[in-house]
Amino acid sequence: SRSVIDEFANIDPGPGNSAFHFEIKLPCVTQDDLFRCVYLENISAFPGEQEVALLPYTRFLTLADPVTDASGVINIKLSATRPLLLPGSINEHVLWCDPHVFDDDNLRLASELWRSRMSGFEVYREQPNDPTGMKRVWDNWFTFLPSKPISFSLFSSPTAALQFMREMDTGTNVMWKLIVSGSASEEMMASYFQADTISPIRVCVYCANLIKWERVYQGQAGIQVTSSKSDVLEFAAFTTCRQTTVTSDPLKMQAFDLGRGRRFDKLRWTERLYADGLVTGKTYVIRGPGVTVKEVDVPLQKWDDFPATRDRYLPTLLPRP
Repeated sequence: SRSVIDEFANIDPGPGNSAFHFEIKLPCVTQDDLFRCVYLENISAFPGEQEVALLPYTRFLTLADPVTDASGVINIKLSATRPLLLPGSINEHVLWCDPHVFDDDNLRLASELWRSRMSGFEVYREQPNDPTGMKRVWDNWFTFLPSKPISFSLFSSPTAALQFMREMDTGTNVMWKLIVSGSASEEMMASYFQADTISPIRVCVYCANLIKWERVYQGQAGIQVTSSKSDVLEFAAFTTCRQTTVTSDPLKMQAFDLGRGRRFDKLRWTERLYADGLVTGKTYVIRGPGVTVKEVDVPLQKWDDFPATRDRYLPTLLPRP
């Protein structure tokens, strides 16, 4: 309530500090542009304050310049826009942008990342006790991940990479992990953060001139600078719900499903070639000209066999444009 806000604002902030009053306009909820917040009055330890909790990563636009009132409180008017993450799992995309990403060394490392993450893969699995009578269905690859690995992409052009990111950012629950060369990093980040419709992002600047780019990004949270391949592998990895340590090979999680008798014998993923890039991922996400669906037979009796025999089923190198 306004009276509670005024009470907090009138507390003496101490010398050299100021009290701020943020007035936030919430959008209407429509089917096409969902907005979520939580009304806390029924569970608050301070009933009567009429608290409302906004979801993490909700974005705000300033509506006017700050105004300082007679009591010294700085008033700022904001408008909340579409939240970037709604409750539920996160659609995670890993993108590598480097003018030399398709050179031999980089492509080998990228292929290793792709083979360990298997973003957007699906399995053709048995579906016991399915009410529709379907015995086998294409199903999501990972079942124990808080984030869904949706795509893994390589681009040699920042312009092409940004265009793809804009396409993916039209939905909610998008989380980016960006691997970028030093030479492409400034253009990529300057262009990406110009727009309001940005998603949460973590950045790994993978470069040879470590001293130069560490100086450029010194003190910037969320930006890691490295020249180490192992750092890149760890950066692109993800954490499972059943273990807290980060692993670059979470494939062993499928052993749980196999242990319950849910056998599968096929894998598939989608590839799309661009003039300056390659995108692999979910069949319902990766669309447009140049799309192919790859399907391979994987006759496994137990999942523990797969990591050691992965070369039989997955390409050792991703294709070049």
